[in-house]
Amino acid sequence: MAFLAGELIRVILVLTLAVSAGILGACLWQWRARPSPDHGLRRDVNSPEHDHYTGPDESANAVIPSLVGVYDTAGEAVRPQLRSVLGQLSVTEIPAGPGEAFDPHLHEAVATTPAARADLEHRIAEIVRPGWIHRGHVVRPAQVTVWTYPTNVEELP
Repeated sequence: MAFLAGELIRVILVLTLAVSAGILGACLWQWRARPSPDHGLRRDVNSPEHDHYTGPDESANAVIPSLVGVYDTAGEAVRPQLRSVLGQLSVTEIPAGPGEAFDPHLHEAVATTPAARADLEHRIAEIVRPGWIHRGHVVRPAQVTVWTYPTNVEELP
């Protein structure tokens, strides 16, 4: 019970930081969107002052890797809430399952295991750690074990 309470406190702290960052980002965005004293007549859009902040999503982007890390260490009781928060930030789990084709853009092979059949070559044997995508960009690839078919008959177990 003490472990669950400590884990819950850690998740609440990360979520509080995420919300604070989002509020701060929204405030900065509103401040940057205020009209200038010259009414924008002399504002250079390409100036360096316009490059340092792109909007409220930037602060959420900074929190996403932390939330993914907390998801990895969280227990089963807390994971549905974290998955919901990640979903609200447009972060989805990379679909990967045993038997699916290995895609080096979405998956990271952390181990290999011998396959009994040739058709299993370069297919996912097991998911070690889930991967995450945020608006089409990989936050972290899914870590998987991949089947390899021995080319030499003597290598078969």
